Amino acid sequence: MVRATLVVIALCLTPIGASTAQPVDLPSPLDGPGHPELKKSQVKRINKAWTKFSAGDVSGARKALRKELDNPAGQLLALQIDVTGSPEPPIDELTEFCSSHEDYGAAWVTLTAAQEHVGDEGAALQSARRVSELWPESKWAGKATALEHEWITGRIDEARGQLDQGNAQAAIGLADTALELDPDNPTGRMIKAKALLALDQDGPAEAELLNLTDNPEARMLLAGLAEDRGDLSVAMQYYRSVPEDTAGREESLARVKLEWRRQNLPSYVQEALASDELTRAGLAAILVGLVPEAHAFGGGQVPLLSDILETPSRKEILTVVRLDLMDVDTLQHQFYPDRAVSPAETQRAINRMCALLGVDPPIWCANASVSPPSCAQFDTPVGGREVADVIIGTTQGEGR
Repeated sequence: MVRATLVVIALCLTPIGASTAQPVDLPSPLDGPGHPELKKSQVKRINKAWTKFSAGDVSGARKALRKELDNPAGQLLALQIDVTGSPEPPIDELTEFCSSHEDYGAAWVTLTAAQEHVGDEGAALQSARRVSELWPESKWAGKATALEHEWITGRIDEARGQLDQGNAQAAIGLADTALELDPDNPTGRMIKAKALLALDQDGPAEAELLNLTDNPEARMLLAGLAEDRGDLSVAMQYYRSVPEDTAGREESLARVKLEWRRQNLPSYVQEALASDELTRAGLAAILVGLVPEAHAFGGGQVPLLSDILETPSRKEILTVVRLDLMDVDTLQHQFYPDRAVSPAETQRAINRMCALLGVDPPIWCANASVSPPSCAQFDTPVGGREVADVIIGTTQGEGR
């Protein structure tokens, strides 16, 4: 009775600007699941009111409905009239009505329309999803999908476009709006994270990415952030966790491994790694510096080398000579530590190191039908960093 009284007041007092209105796309209160069972006379009067309402005759619909405000179908039709005839749809009344009639499909359709009209997107989407559950065979069942496409997918697509155009702040705004409706949307979170990175907001970006650790791209970005702040152990863990065919994985992993080892290497090894024209002494330093277990291998006797006594890397030179990784002039007892190393002797030294370790040597471009980066090659002059990349990629392995 209280419900009927509220609807009567709404019918009598709601200001209507005109006696007619444009027809609306709402279901009849007698259609769909959850509608009440009524007497034939009641059905006749409600159908009459509905026909007038559907034709835009609001005044006629109100008049025909006055005797049917004591049942849910009549009450819903009164609310439907208010939805189309009032500048402010009766959201509270419709919400209360749906709470009292949880399985009334037509009521949920009406509430969806009212909430959409006032811009309450979250509530409208929830109501539309309820319609899909209750009335899956109706034409209104697809409303939730349509709203999701417009308010979530559409905005995320637009955010991606803004990011591609360099408008990171606009991308964040669009992504946030979509995420308000779908907080766990992985695409929206990824776009927001990338936009935050573009704005150098690494902390907030990392917080977003930590919710996406099932995504290899997110783990690559997290690895990059860890690498940037010098947390090389974490960076390696993330790089190792992504599939081997992930773009950039191998180069990034080699780079981090090299930097991790470099930080613990003597200064003369670091200088060799940074050299654009590597010497024989520098090659020896890199070979042993990046594969320290080489010290433990047995080998032949080392001849007296008269030209390495003042060389900082003499220990490494003695190791590579003992293991026959690099050749020496046995007649002159010279190693020629300051001579620039050639591509051929660099390749030969790496092949010998691989044989010593029992691992496959690199695929050299000169012997393959492929080209870089699928194979390895050295140009003249040989650079320390290029040598280190090949050594790490072939002799180190992910478990070393």
